[in-house]
Formats: sequence, C-alpha cells, structure tokens
Amino acid sequence: MEDEYLTIEGLTRSEIKVKGSRFIATAKPVETEPAVKAFLQAISSKFWDATHNPYAYRLKGGSFRFSDAGEPSGTAGRPILNAIDSFGLTDLALVVTRYFGGTKLGVGGLSRAYHQAALSSLQKAKLITAYITGDLIMEFPYEQTNAVRRVLGQFRVQSIEEKYSDRVKLTLAVRKSLIEKLQRRITEATNGRAKITF
Repeated sequence: MEDEYLTIEGLTRSEIKVKGSRFIATAKPVETEPAVKAFLQAISSKFWDATHNPYAYRLKGGSFRFSDAGEPSGTAGRPILNAIDSFGLTDLALVVTRYFGGTKLGVGGLSRAYHQAALSSLQKAKLITAYITGDLIMEFPYEQTNAVRRVLGQFRVQSIEEKYSDRVKLTLAVRKSLIEKLQRRITEATNGRAKITF
C-alpha cells in the first residue's frame, strides 16, 4: 500500500567487537529532521569519548543522509544506510559508535564492521508497519458523540486534540487511504450533521 511503510518499535542497541575495536549500533524510529538531529546529539553526548559516531537515516518521502564522521570516505555512513535499506526500513536513524582498539581495519574491514554492527542492531529490533496519516478535523453536536465513537472504533485513528461543549471538536490523525471512507461513514452515522475538514 502507498501509505504504509516498515520501521522499528523503539530504540535498539547492540555491540560487536572487531580486532579490539568496539562498534556500538543504536537505531531509533524518527519522523522528522529535527528528531534525527536530537537523536544524533543525544548519542554524541552519551558516547562523547568515542573515536567516531557515523550515522545514516532515511525518512518517508525519500529524504536520507549519511555521514562517515571522520572515517575514510565511504567506509561508515554508506554501509550503515545499506543496512537500513536491506531491511526496507523508513523513518529510522542509526548511529554506529566506534571505540578504536589499536588495530587498523583497512577500508574493506571498516566497511564490513560498520555494516555488520548496523545489521546486528536491526536484527534485534521489532519491525512494525506504520502508516502515513493526514489530519482530519471533525465537529458535531454533543448528542452525536456515541454514534461518532462507534464509527471511530472501526478505524485505527490517533486523537490529537478533543474539545467538548454543546458541540464536540476532534482533531484526528487518520491513515491517508482511509480518510474518504471514514468521512462517508461519519456523515452517514450523524445524518450529515458532522462538519469535516482536512
């Protein structure tokens, strides 16, 4: 489906050792560039004494980025992104923290180590299907609340804001492919008394 994608549930971390070097891979679901930035800053603070903190991320809509963070060009960020892509994941950032162990790994060895570390964290992660949503604002008389709730119970919606008075105003996040169907069902259930805007 066009409005669904695969990501992970919660933060996951794993560690591998290669010739004395420690590679600590931390993966986290993220939805925006600011969320990625906050995650990268948190990892840099946690592992402030690490030799390198290269990363990669991919967001829905197609935007992605990777960084070698001081490692030889192409040996860290790209292998991390390749690990993300091999699982078909989106809305995910992954940092592999390296503590140098004294033995140089060479370009090929570094690439393999970063890729393997990234894969190890993703293999531990719980993969989940997520959905691209759109906001829907619904306003209706208070006495229609039960009818509306019955319909909403048949759909997976996320409540963003709810206001109650003589009229009820709900702001919901709804899976994009279901918005029109939900709108029709609400209109039927309330005999057209619900006002719906996007």
